[in-house]
Amino acid sequence: MPRPGSLRFSLRLFFLAAILWNGELYGLDPDKAITQYVHRIWPSEQGAIRAFAQTTDGYLLLGGQAGLMRFDGLRFLAVNGDWVRNILEDEHGRLWIGTANSGVVRMALARAEAA
Repeated sequence: MPRPGSLRFSLRLFFLAAILWNGELYGLDPDKAITQYVHRIWPSEQGAIRAFAQTTDGYLLLGGQAGLMRFDGLRFLAVNGDWVRNILEDEHGRLWIGTANSGVVRMALARAEAA
């Protein structure tokens, strides 16, 4: 018998819970075909991507010569227009963006601050 806290124990517990679960769980809209969620090519005016990171709230951040873009799984949103070289999220959820022209920029929530 696996010890509590081990990976095998956790997996067995997960599968037991999945088998016994009698409710319905959906990660996607059940009325849509799975092929409706596939994208093979994403249009981008970003050019070459030089930096990327995923935030704790699940957004994908892409940085390049055209600036910082946030991707939510469906759409790209321009966040900053400066050439981005590095992206880092600290333990407080603040983003530290290394740029070519403005130095280091700290972003908290939807605001940008010069560091």
